Amino acid sequence: FSVLVLTSLWLGETVVDTAFGGQVREELKKMQQQRAIDSATDHVVVCGYGTFGRTLTTRLLEAGRTVVVVESETAIGERVPEDALVVEGDARREATLQEAGVERASALVAAIDDSNASIQIAVVASQLAPQQEIVVRVGAESYESVARRAGADVVVVPEVVSANEIGAD
Repeated sequence: FSVLVLTSLWLGETVVDTAFGGQVREELKKMQQQRAIDSATDHVVVCGYGTFGRTLTTRLLEAGRTVVVVESETAIGERVPEDALVVEGDARREATLQEAGVERASALVAAIDDSNASIQIAVVASQLAPQQEIVVRVGAESYESVARRAGADVVVVPEVVSANEIGAD
């Protein structure tokens, strides 16, 4: 009897999985991720998973930090390592940052390759979690003062950082 029940369960799972194209599995994964995010504290929220965000996420994970990546493009978000948590959405929206647990995070990094979007993220994050460190990536030094007025504690211009690093060698 138990073999029949197990076989029926396996067949039922296979049929459901096939019929819904893995949607059930994906929804379960999202629910598990959200539970992990909801219980996370002292984590780092990285907004954007381009080259800068990906490199930063890798370094933070290597250092043993919990990372929540906020990415608006599903295909890019699917490339985030398994040991990082992912929230799909626009980081300029309060609801998205709240879903990422920004209020309980130790830091937020606006790593997007769009200075205006990064500054908008800083404005929202500084309102939701004024105590946390906010790091903003901008494309030019001329954005630095605006980013600081928007709530950024640290402003990063990758080209300047790279040039300083090369010049120091």
